[in-house]
Amino acid sequence: FGQFFTPAPLVDMMTMMSTTGAEKKPGFRAIDPACGSGRMLLSMQIHHGQQRPYLCAQDLDAVCCKMTALNMLFHGCVGEVVCQNALDRNDWRWGVTVNHHLYRTGIPYLTVLEKEDSMIWNVWHEHQRDGMPELPAAPSAETAPAPEAPAPAQPVAASPKPTAPRRKAAPGQLTLF
Repeated sequence: FGQFFTPAPLVDMMTMMSTTGAEKKPGFRAIDPACGSGRMLLSMQIHHGQQRPYLCAQDLDAVCCKMTALNMLFHGCVGEVVCQNALDRNDWRWGVTVNHHLYRTGIPYLTVLEKEDSMIWNVWHEHQRDGMPELPAAPSAETAPAPEAPAPAQPVAASPKPTAPRRKAAPGQLTLF
């Protein structure tokens, strides 16, 4: 398995593009189901911290969850970090609350989070109670069908040459193409 940590300027751009207006309400929630180091949630805190968001992070990798918890702790975020597969609600491993009373005490801290007290866990159960369909289980190695042989490659027509010359990016400028 490989991991890719999204660069900070790209994360900030994605945060600004994905905000919908709900962030204007105090105490809104933001959930990152594959948090990595927690950079997306830190960006949410940076851009919308005055609304005191409740940030929720999940990841399969325990090291990533620990990085996220420390990032949130050091940057004054309030929320929870859960180590579990975000696609399997029965895969709870452990969780921590981060800075739960920071706005009252000003003291950063982590506490153990039981799954019944987790906002993430409760959202899963609300969906189940409201009749949301269960996600299908991933096939195991024993039950997974054997992969089919790849189809023979088809010749690809040459693409036309671009008509406009490409401009070089200025130092520090993000280019997509």
